[in-house]
Amino acid sequence: MGWSRHCHGIFSSRTHTPVCPRVAITGEVSIRGNVRAVGGTVAKVAAARQAGAVPVIIPVPNWWERFRTVAGFQVTSAGHILEACDQAL
Repeated sequence: MGWSRHCHGIFSSRTHTPVCPRVAITGEVSIRGNVRAVGGTVAKVAAARQAGAVPVIIPVPNWWERFRTVAGFQVTSAGHILEACDQAL
């Protein structure tokens, strides 16, 4: 979940908007800002839940309907880095 912290840190410093520390984000960002699929999403979502992260933002290609039914836990998806920034800030 490293790229997301760097991107959000830059975005946060440029807009003077703090990033919520409980947000977990995973994915790979292309040079054009598109968020690409990654492996191990189910395990990453489970680890984020165990760590108390709310919400968890994952790439659109990794979205499964079963993420919608996790009680008391919010999993959302993003297809572009700007969508992820909007959801995280």
